[in-house]
Amino acid sequence: MTASLNKVTFTGIDRDTTVDLTLPDNVDSMFHLKAVIPQDIDYSGPYWLKKPNDGFTFTVDDQPLIGLDETQPVIEAHYAMTVDGKPIEFVNPVIYKSNNPRSGETYQPFVITPPVFVDIPEKVTVYASENAKPLIVQVKAGSANVRGKLSLDLPDGWQSDPKSYDYDLPMKGQDASFSFALTPPQGQSTGQVTAVATLDGKSYDQSLVVIDYPHIPTQTLFPKAEARLVKLNIKKQGNTIGYIMGAGDEVPEALKQIGYQVIMLQSTDLRPAYLEKMDAIMVGIRAYNTQEWLRYKNSALLQYVKDGGTLIVQYNTNHSLITKNFAPYPLELSGDRVTDETSAVKLLSGQSLLNTPNKITQDDFKGWVQERGLYFPNKWDSHYQPVLAMHDKGEKPWKAVC
Repeated sequence: MTASLNKVTFTGIDRDTTVDLTLPDNVDSMFHLKAVIPQDIDYSGPYWLKKPNDGFTFTVDDQPLIGLDETQPVIEAHYAMTVDGKPIEFVNPVIYKSNNPRSGETYQPFVITPPVFVDIPEKVTVYASENAKPLIVQVKAGSANVRGKLSLDLPDGWQSDPKSYDYDLPMKGQDASFSFALTPPQGQSTGQVTAVATLDGKSYDQSLVVIDYPHIPTQTLFPKAEARLVKLNIKKQGNTIGYIMGAGDEVPEALKQIGYQVIMLQSTDLRPAYLEKMDAIMVGIRAYNTQEWLRYKNSALLQYVKDGGTLIVQYNTNHSLITKNFAPYPLELSGDRVTDETSAVKLLSGQSLLNTPNKITQDDFKGWVQERGLYFPNKWDSHYQPVLAMHDKGEKPWKAVC
């Protein structure tokens, strides 16, 4: 059998690649080719993330892509061969191969990236006053010798000092951090801040996220470099909050931003002399599903409540509870839920909990995602009083109690 490689072309690259290379039997053949990738070529990344989504559905302009489990490679190699006088053509994605001393040959997709990346590590910043707070922005070079200006796209009424920074990153992969002092407007305000880096007259607002595990192909994402800003008119009471982490959440960080000292509590901390220093204790999401030590330490929390302390327990599932005696009086959780996240919430009257130190209004229930409420109690002791009621269309209301 005789075989020859006649030509190699690449998707979107205008390059004469005629090679006329005879391929000996069972012998590796190699040749080198230099090509310039067009400036207007599309960046890599999942096709369903190219455009912003509305929180429920993705926007895909290229309809034939819909349903594909992976995005087609940005650059593919097209081989034209002759085998025993017959023409044969086939296509392979362009990949990057390297040798790792520990794992041997490794392969990664060939990725087209922006020349510069920006990122805001803190995704939510909460303001409880008009005082300025620092916002850290990171810039990373996607190629060598990138320099330009870094600025913020801010919601109306928000101010930054300085307005911009000059950045200069000589080496690819080099990064630098910059601190902007953000001042919120008077009154309550929420919005998105976006970091923008300019380079050669173009603006870039993409971050770089690489998902790299040995059991799946490497995934490279370019999410928008944005974060949420929240200005609240909050009356703050107390200073020190003890926090028991559950399955993981960002509540401790939000409390710190409001101005509280947050102390993360472990099992050895649940002793009266230590807990009495806390102005309140919060138990994280699903802690009574995940923290086994609460099975035998929860009595210390209940004693803290009996002694006059304030204990706030966030939601837990009604199955896999490590103890049913998590509350000071009998209370049973159900699997009931309200799935419509826009369902009206009725604030039941006569509850000081909803009015002090900060008044709870309908505005506090705007912008929720997923369910409106879940795991409502279906049985409770007379010591408890309903404070909220809500329901899906055509169903009876479910109540939250305290």
